[in-house]
Formats: sequence, structure tokens, C-alpha cells
Amino acid sequence: MNQMTKAALLLVGTVATASSAAATDIFRSILNNGFFTPFNSSNAATVKYGDGGWLGSFDGGTRHFTCRKITLLMCANGNTGPGTTDIVFTFNEGDPSGLVFGNGHAFYTTTIQGVQIPDTSAGGPAFFNLPVRLPNIVTTGGFNNIGFSVGLENYQSDGALGFGCAASTGQQVGFYTNNASYFNGTGWSLFAFSANPTTGVANFVCTISDSCDADFDGDGTVDFFDYDVFVSAFEEGSSSADIDGDGAVDFFDYDAFVGLFELGC
Repeated sequence: MNQMTKAALLLVGTVATASSAAATDIFRSILNNGFFTPFNSSNAATVKYGDGGWLGSFDGGTRHFTCRKITLLMCANGNTGPGTTDIVFTFNEGDPSGLVFGNGHAFYTTTIQGVQIPDTSAGGPAFFNLPVRLPNIVTTGGFNNIGFSVGLENYQSDGALGFGCAASTGQQVGFYTNNASYFNGTGWSLFAFSANPTTGVANFVCTISDSCDADFDGDGTVDFFDYDVFVSAFEEGSSSADIDGDGAVDFFDYDAFVGLFELGC
């Protein structure tokens, strides 16, 4: 029995009772409205951009959703080489501005360090996903307002960074507002791309789900069977339990697995 197997078995008694709902997308939009790349080296330390909407519960406030993961579609443009930045992400109750749909209360804030900005010197924008794990944020009911903001620190790139965008026809699960939000260093405001009701809406592409990366077998429960999948993948050199996305299952993934459990996943 190797060290990974021993470590996994030590935690079985603790994790066997943890559970999560079956994985579903509770908010989803798609890329069908181009891109918006407002961040650059001159403003990255000052501005923030946000968006908001609601999850569509119109049952008198009795239904709530648990948000475990949000994945943003980011976009780089105009870089002559790869870059990096730290992304300060905040998940809110409604739009972070507090000006529309929700009070803007910050449920959770985290800084994702060393985000890689793709090289776009070959021409055209480069899209990439930014997954952010959420600590089982339960919406407050009613419309179930949700939103987020993105700010940058330590921006190292000669190009621009921003978001893939969705038109009103790209909203597949849940509902976006028509406006996005902008923080200029002192206060928030709302903006849209134009008055067009389809393509003019300033919506940033994202998916919010109640999925748990530690639920490898997809049965809605984190238990011995998930540990068995993880240990087998580690011993066989398989990528089936690769949580951090580096192509290998190793002790970094083990740490991530334990961290997800501690988040209540």
C-alpha cells in the first residue's frame, strides 16, 4: 500500500457522510455576442467589472439554490506574448453595484493568483475558462439574485483582458440583466453595449453549477467510492481524477480533494 492509498483510507471515515446534490447547471450563458476586453496595463489596478441576474425562482421565495462553482469565459486580445495576473473575484447577492436586482452584498471573495493570459500574437482573441470554486453559497430565495465582479492585481501583459459576451439569446439557464456594471475606482455605474435588445446587452459568459469536483462517480455523494476512483487513478497514472487540470493525478489533486470536502462539497 503506497502513501497515497494510506492517506486516502485515513479520511474515509470522515468523508463518507459528506454529500452534495446531483450536478446541474443553475445558471448558464453561451458565447454568441463577441468579446469585451476593457482591462489593460493603464487601468487594471483601478477598475472592476461585474454582472448580475437571477436564477428564476418565482415560487414565493421557498426555493433556494446552492452555488458550488462558477466558470467565467475570459478573453485576451492584443498580447505580443503570454502574461499573468491575479484575479480578485467576488460573488454577490445580485449585481455587485447594488443598482439593479439584489443588494450587492458580497457572499464570497477570493484572489486567484498567477492566472495565465494567453499569447495572441498569432492574431485574434484567445478565450479561456476561469473556474472558481464557491463555498456552498445558498441563495436567499425569491428571485435568487446572483452576480459577480472581477478586479485585477499584478497585471503583467501588454495586451487587453476581459470577457466573452452573451446576447439575450445566449441565456440558456437563469436570467441576466440587460446591463453590466463598472467600478471606476470611486463608484459603480451600469452600462450596455447599445440599445439593441438582443446584441446590445452587456452580459459576460459564465456557468454556475452545484457540481462538486470531488464527486468523481457522479452519484451526488462524496464517499468511499470517490476515494476509490481517486486512488485508482493515482496508481494507474490516469487523468480521470485530475482536479487541478494539469493532466496528472498527484498530491496537488489530493490536497484539492481535501479542500473541497472542507468547503462542504
